[in-house]
Amino acid sequence: MGSIFAYGHVISKAAARPQSRIVVLGMWLIFGSAFLMNLPALWITLLALIHPIYHFPGTSVPNYNFFLQLFLFSLALGAECLFSAILVKVTRNYRRGL
Repeated sequence: MGSIFAYGHVISKAAARPQSRIVVLGMWLIFGSAFLMNLPALWITLLALIHPIYHFPGTSVPNYNFFLQLFLFSLALGAECLFSAILVKVTRNYRRGL
């Protein structure tokens, strides 16, 4: 449990006061890749909200749960907002310190 708090403290400190380009590069590698990997999830859940195409096996009844898809879409959208906010904060704070 302590290592989770330590990891969170390190990320928080790096976002608030990045000391070098290596820190900024590391944050971009961590959260930039997470941002890019989350884009397909956001796109798939958006498409599932707009047009349900999946059906139960052997029937023509759509396998569609609007609230589940809405929850998954908002979860993916929230993650994208979090990742982009962290990247903006790290980059802005690093540029201020130059």
